[in-house]
Amino acid sequence: MSRPFVLENSVTEMIPPFLIVGLGNPGAEYAGTRHNVGFMAIDRLAARLAAGPWESRWRGWAATVTLEGGGGWLLKPATYMNRSGLAVAAAVAATKTPVERICVLHDDLDLACGRLKVSYDRGHGGHNGVRSIIEHLDSRKFARVRIGIGRPLPEVDVVTHVLGDFAPEEQRQIGDLLSLAAEAAIACVVHGAAAAMSRFNASAPAGAPLPPQEKNPSP
Repeated sequence: MSRPFVLENSVTEMIPPFLIVGLGNPGAEYAGTRHNVGFMAIDRLAARLAAGPWESRWRGWAATVTLEGGGGWLLKPATYMNRSGLAVAAAVAATKTPVERICVLHDDLDLACGRLKVSYDRGHGGHNGVRSIIEHLDSRKFARVRIGIGRPLPEVDVVTHVLGDFAPEEQRQIGDLLSLAAEAAIACVVHGAAAAMSRFNASAPAGAPLPPQEKNPSP
Protein backbone atom coordinates (compact mmCIF):
# COMPACT_ATOMS: atom_id res chain seq x y z
CA MET A 1 0.00 0.00 0.00
CA SER A 2 1.27 3.46 -0.90
CA ARG A 3 1.97 5.96 1.82
CA PRO A 4 -0.11 9.15 1.74
CA PHE A 5 1.51 11.87 -0.35
CA VAL A 6 1.58 14.85 2.03
CA LEU A 7 3.60 18.04 1.77
CA GLU A 8 4.24 20.81 4.27
CA ASN A 9 3.73 24.43 3.31
CA SER A 10 5.74 27.40 4.52
CA VAL A 11 3.88 27.55 7.83
CA THR A 12 4.26 23.78 8.42
CA GLU A 13 0.56 23.13 7.77
CA MET A 14 0.09 19.61 6.43
CA ILE A 15 -1.53 19.69 2.99
CA PRO A 16 -3.51 16.53 2.18
CA PRO A 17 -2.86 14.79 -1.15
CA PHE A 18 -4.99 15.38 -4.22
CA LEU A 19 -6.17 13.05 -6.98
CA ILE A 20 -6.94 14.17 -10.54
CA VAL A 21 -8.75 11.50 -12.56
CA GLY A 22 -9.23 11.38 -16.33
CA LEU A 23 -12.04 9.10 -17.49
CA GLY A 24 -11.96 6.91 -20.58
CA ASN A 25 -11.78 3.36 -21.90
CA PRO A 26 -8.48 1.46 -22.22
CA GLY A 27 -7.34 0.07 -25.56
CA ALA A 28 -6.21 1.47 -28.90
CA GLU A 29 -9.70 1.15 -30.40
CA TYR A 30 -10.99 3.82 -27.99
CA ALA A 31 -7.98 6.15 -27.98
CA GLY A 32 -9.34 8.93 -30.17
CA THR A 33 -13.03 8.67 -29.32
CA ARG A 34 -15.17 11.38 -27.77
CA HIS A 35 -15.73 9.26 -24.65
CA ASN A 36 -11.96 9.26 -24.05
CA VAL A 37 -11.54 13.01 -23.90
CA GLY A 38 -10.87 12.68 -20.15
CA PHE A 39 -7.84 10.49 -20.91
CA MET A 40 -6.70 13.03 -23.51
CA ALA A 41 -7.03 15.90 -21.04
CA ILE A 42 -5.09 14.18 -18.27
CA ASP A 43 -2.33 13.27 -20.73
CA ARG A 44 -2.15 16.97 -21.62
CA LEU A 45 -2.02 17.79 -17.89
CA ALA A 46 0.75 15.23 -17.29
CA ALA A 47 2.84 16.82 -20.03
CA ARG A 48 2.09 20.32 -18.73
CA LEU A 49 3.28 19.40 -15.22
CA ALA A 50 6.14 17.06 -16.19
CA ALA A 51 4.48 14.32 -14.13
CA GLY A 52 6.31 11.21 -13.01
CA PRO A 53 6.14 8.13 -15.26
CA TRP A 54 2.82 6.33 -15.58
CA GLU A 55 2.77 3.17 -13.48
CA SER A 56 0.23 0.36 -13.26
CA ARG A 57 -1.55 0.65 -9.91
CA TRP A 58 -5.02 0.86 -8.34
CA ARG A 59 -6.65 -0.86 -11.33
CA GLY A 60 -5.37 1.87 -13.61
CA TRP A 61 -2.33 3.96 -14.49
CA ALA A 62 -1.06 6.56 -12.04
CA ALA A 63 1.65 9.24 -12.04
CA THR A 64 2.89 11.50 -9.26
CA VAL A 65 2.79 15.26 -9.56
CA THR A 66 3.39 18.32 -7.38
CA LEU A 67 1.48 21.59 -7.51
CA GLU A 68 1.39 24.76 -5.45
CA GLY A 69 -1.54 23.07 -3.73
CA GLY A 70 0.59 20.13 -2.55
CA GLY A 71 1.49 16.70 -3.90
CA GLY A 72 -0.75 14.07 -5.41
CA TRP A 73 -1.56 11.73 -8.25
CA LEU A 74 -2.93 11.66 -11.75
CA LEU A 75 -5.04 8.57 -12.49
CA LYS A 76 -6.44 6.90 -15.62
CA PRO A 77 -8.73 4.00 -14.62
CA ALA A 78 -8.24 0.80 -16.64
CA THR A 79 -11.58 -0.64 -15.54
CA TYR A 80 -13.59 0.67 -18.51
CA MET A 81 -15.80 3.69 -18.14
CA ASN A 82 -18.78 2.14 -16.37
CA ARG A 83 -16.58 0.79 -13.55
CA SER A 84 -14.34 3.84 -13.06
CA GLY A 85 -15.28 4.03 -9.38
CA LEU A 86 -13.38 0.82 -8.63
CA ALA A 87 -10.06 2.43 -9.58
CA VAL A 88 -10.85 5.75 -7.92
CA ALA A 89 -11.90 4.08 -4.66
CA ALA A 90 -8.72 1.97 -4.67
CA ALA A 91 -6.57 5.08 -5.16
CA VAL A 92 -8.39 6.98 -2.43
CA ALA A 93 -7.97 4.09 0.02
CA ALA A 94 -4.25 3.75 -0.73
CA THR A 95 -3.34 7.44 -0.67
CA LYS A 96 -5.82 8.64 1.99
CA THR A 97 -6.97 11.40 -0.35
CA PRO A 98 -9.99 13.35 0.97
CA VAL A 99 -12.95 13.22 -1.41
CA GLU A 100 -12.94 17.03 -1.50
CA ARG A 101 -9.42 16.89 -3.00
CA ILE A 102 -10.53 14.86 -6.06
CA CYS A 103 -11.00 16.38 -9.50
CA VAL A 104 -12.48 14.30 -12.36
CA LEU A 105 -12.10 15.21 -16.05
CA HIS A 106 -14.72 13.70 -18.36
CA ASP A 107 -16.78 14.14 -21.52
CA ASP A 108 -20.18 15.81 -21.38
CA LEU A 109 -22.97 15.46 -23.94
CA ASP A 110 -24.85 18.48 -22.60
CA LEU A 111 -22.04 20.90 -23.47
CA ALA A 112 -21.30 21.86 -27.06
CA CYS A 113 -17.98 20.72 -28.45
CA GLY A 114 -15.44 23.36 -27.53
CA ARG A 115 -17.15 24.29 -24.26
CA LEU A 116 -16.01 23.47 -20.73
CA LYS A 117 -17.62 23.71 -17.31
CA VAL A 118 -16.38 23.10 -13.76
CA SER A 119 -18.84 21.57 -11.27
CA TYR A 120 -18.75 20.55 -7.62
CA ASP A 121 -21.10 18.39 -5.53
CA ARG A 122 -23.39 17.63 -8.48
CA GLY A 123 -25.24 14.51 -9.64
CA HIS A 124 -23.81 12.30 -12.36
CA GLY A 125 -26.06 13.77 -15.07
CA GLY A 126 -26.34 10.39 -16.78
CA HIS A 127 -22.58 9.89 -17.14
CA ASN A 128 -21.89 6.28 -16.16
CA GLY A 129 -18.26 6.87 -15.21
CA VAL A 130 -19.21 9.64 -12.79
CA ARG A 131 -22.13 7.52 -11.54
CA SER A 132 -19.69 4.71 -10.68
CA ILE A 133 -17.37 7.08 -8.80
CA ILE A 134 -20.23 8.53 -6.75
CA GLU A 135 -21.46 5.02 -5.89
CA HIS A 136 -18.04 3.71 -4.82
CA LEU A 137 -17.11 6.82 -2.82
CA ASP A 138 -20.63 7.23 -1.44
CA SER A 139 -20.15 10.94 -2.05
CA ARG A 140 -20.40 13.48 -4.83
CA LYS A 141 -18.39 16.18 -3.04
CA PHE A 142 -15.61 16.33 -5.62
CA ALA A 143 -14.81 18.68 -8.47
CA ARG A 144 -15.48 17.83 -12.10
CA VAL A 145 -14.11 19.39 -15.27
CA ARG A 146 -16.79 18.66 -17.86
CA ILE A 147 -15.48 18.73 -21.44
CA GLY A 148 -18.13 19.29 -24.09
CA ILE A 149 -18.56 16.77 -26.89
CA GLY A 150 -22.05 17.87 -27.96
CA ARG A 151 -25.19 15.89 -28.69
CA PRO A 152 -25.37 13.62 -31.76
CA LEU A 153 -27.48 14.38 -34.80
CA PRO A 154 -31.03 12.96 -34.60
CA GLU A 155 -30.13 10.03 -36.87
CA VAL A 156 -27.12 9.02 -34.74
CA ASP A 157 -27.57 7.13 -31.45
CA VAL A 158 -25.69 8.26 -28.35
CA VAL A 159 -23.44 5.18 -28.06
CA THR A 160 -22.27 5.55 -31.66
CA HIS A 161 -21.62 9.24 -31.03
CA VAL A 162 -19.58 8.92 -27.83
CA LEU A 163 -17.58 5.95 -29.13
CA GLY A 164 -16.88 7.69 -32.43
CA ASP A 165 -13.85 9.79 -33.31
CA PHE A 166 -14.00 13.57 -33.36
CA ALA A 167 -14.84 15.09 -36.74
CA PRO A 168 -12.04 17.18 -38.33
CA GLU A 169 -13.72 20.47 -37.40
CA GLU A 170 -14.16 19.21 -33.80
CA GLN A 171 -10.52 18.18 -33.54
CA ARG A 172 -9.45 21.79 -34.06
CA GLN A 173 -11.66 22.86 -31.15
CA ILE A 174 -10.63 20.00 -28.88
CA GLY A 175 -6.92 20.77 -29.08
CA ASP A 176 -7.32 24.11 -27.33
CA LEU A 177 -10.00 22.75 -25.00
CA LEU A 178 -7.69 20.04 -23.62
CA SER A 179 -5.19 22.68 -22.52
CA LEU A 180 -7.99 24.70 -20.91
CA ALA A 181 -9.26 21.57 -19.13
CA ALA A 182 -5.77 20.93 -17.74
CA GLU A 183 -5.63 24.49 -16.40
CA ALA A 184 -9.10 24.10 -14.87
CA ALA A 185 -8.01 20.95 -13.03
CA ILE A 186 -4.97 22.77 -11.66
CA ALA A 187 -7.20 25.63 -10.50
CA CYS A 188 -9.51 23.17 -8.70
CA VAL A 189 -6.60 21.74 -6.73
CA VAL A 190 -4.70 24.94 -6.00
CA HIS A 191 -7.51 27.45 -5.51
CA GLY A 192 -10.60 25.30 -4.90
CA ALA A 193 -13.62 24.44 -7.02
CA ALA A 194 -15.47 27.70 -6.31
CA ALA A 195 -12.63 29.80 -7.69
CA ALA A 196 -12.24 27.46 -10.67
CA MET A 197 -15.96 27.79 -11.45
CA SER A 198 -15.70 31.59 -11.33
CA ARG A 199 -12.79 31.53 -13.74
CA PHE A 200 -13.78 28.88 -16.26
CA ASN A 201 -17.58 28.70 -16.39
CA ALA A 202 -19.89 30.62 -18.69
CA SER A 203 -20.43 33.41 -16.13
CA ALA A 204 -16.83 34.56 -16.69
CA PRO A 205 -14.54 34.58 -19.74
CA ALA A 206 -12.50 31.37 -20.00
CA GLY A 207 -9.11 31.94 -18.49
CA ALA A 208 -10.07 35.13 -16.66
CA PRO A 209 -7.81 35.96 -13.68
CA LEU A 210 -8.62 34.15 -10.47
CA PRO A 211 -10.10 36.26 -7.69
CA PRO A 212 -8.01 36.69 -4.54
CA GLN A 213 -8.21 33.54 -2.43
CA GLU A 214 -6.87 32.14 0.76
CA LYS A 215 -4.46 29.31 0.16
CA ASN A 216 -6.32 25.99 -0.41
CA PRO A 217 -9.83 27.14 0.60
CA SER A 218 -12.66 24.64 0.88
CA PRO A 219 -14.56 24.24 -2.43
